[in-house]
Amino acid sequence: IELVIAALALFVWAPLGAGHPVGRVALMLVAVGTATSLLMNLNPLLKYDGYYILSDWLQISNLRQHALAWLSYVLKVRLSCWPDSEPPPLRPSRREGRIYLIYGFLAAPPPGGVGEVAIFGRRMAVGWQVWRWVRRFLRADLWV
Repeated sequence: IELVIAALALFVWAPLGAGHPVGRVALMLVAVGTATSLLMNLNPLLKYDGYYILSDWLQISNLRQHALAWLSYVLKVRLSCWPDSEPPPLRPSRREGRIYLIYGFLAAPPPGGVGEVAIFGRRMAVGWQVWRWVRRFLRADLWV
């Protein structure tokens, strides 16, 4: 939908130019709509064009699935005290193992989902602001 809005804004901007106030807004819509669409599509952590470009460049098929499976195995068996009873889900080469770990850490979904991470971040920001107010209040000479 970003590209549709950007295309419509382009048709508004073209006859008006950047000097007109509506033309300026249309030009901003074109720039923002195109940039966000490109950033989303070229992000290799999401399964859009950027993922397939990275997968082809590394010459590894099913990169996301293998990376998350390998990361899960390494975290369960190698870093914890779990017995090494379960076989590894795959046997990557040294190069592939490093790629899987790096991509797995970057692409792993946050615990609780993205919404919970956003709520947690907002609570931390509000808590920080409240702490600043309390500190300012305690430093003030209101006690005399």
